Amino acid sequence: MVSTKLRIARVAPDFDLEKNIQFRPFLLFPDDAPRIGVRLNPGRKPVTLELSQKSAGKPLIVTSNRGLEPHERRMISARLSYCTGAREDLSEAYSLCRKDAVLSEYCEDIRGLRLFSAFTDFEGLLCILCSHMVSFNQYKKMIQRVCGAYGGAFPHPSDLLRNPESLDGCGLGYRRDYVIDAAKKCKKGFVIKDVREVHGVGEYSENIFRLFQLRDYASFYEDSLTARIAKDNYGTDAAGLTRLWGRKWCGLLEVFAQKLLNDLSKPPV
Repeated sequence: MVSTKLRIARVAPDFDLEKNIQFRPFLLFPDDAPRIGVRLNPGRKPVTLELSQKSAGKPLIVTSNRGLEPHERRMISARLSYCTGAREDLSEAYSLCRKDAVLSEYCEDIRGLRLFSAFTDFEGLLCILCSHMVSFNQYKKMIQRVCGAYGGAFPHPSDLLRNPESLDGCGLGYRRDYVIDAAKKCKKGFVIKDVREVHGVGEYSENIFRLFQLRDYASFYEDSLTARIAKDNYGTDAAGLTRLWGRKWCGLLEVFAQKLLNDLSKPPV
C-alpha cells in the first residue's frame, strides 16, 4: 500500500513533539502514541496518520498509511498544525512563567509544551463528555473502546448515528446519550455553533472545550486539582490564580501547573 509523507515545515523553535507525548495529550491521540485515525469522509475507512519530529523546532513529519489527494494533504497539514499548536508563539506565556514564584522552577520543562486539540470539534466533545467523573486512565480506556468499535478511529457523527448500538459495549454509561446528542448537533464533524446546546455540557465542560479545542487560553476551569494547587502552592483560591496570572493566559498556565505540579510527581490514575 502506498503511503504519503507530509512535511509541516513552519514550526515554532521550541515546539517539542516528544515532550508533549510524555505528558499524555488529552484529546488528540487515543492511545498516547503520536498516531491517529482520521475519517476524511463518512462511511469510508479511516486514514492512519503518524507524527514524528527529529528534534524540537524541526519540521513535523506526518506519514499516512495510504496515498492522499492534494486537497486531503492540504486539509490534514492545516488541521494538524492547528491541533498541535506547532506554530504558536508562546513567548509571552513563558515570560509569565519565569516571573511566577512557583512555575519559574519548571521553565525548562514548560518550554515546548502545547495543548493538543482533537482533530474535529465532535471528537473534542466526545472526549470531554467521556471524561465526566472518571480518572484519566478510565477516560482513555473508554475512548480506546469507542475507536475500536468504529474501525479503529473516532467515528464520524453520521457513522455513529447510523450505528449507535456500537457504543453499547464501550462502558459509557449515562454518557452514551450525551455522545449521541453531540453527534446530532455536529453532523459535519468540525464545527458546532454553541457547545452548550449539547446535553451534558455545562459551564465546566464549556470552559474545557474552549481552552483545549478552541485554543482560547483565557478560558479557565475550576476543578479539585486546581483548587489544591491554588491552596497548597500559592496560598489562594482558583479566583486568586486568575488574578495572579492575568486573563489572557490563565487557562494555559493552569494546565502547565497541573502538568508540572501533579503529573511529574505521580502518573495519572
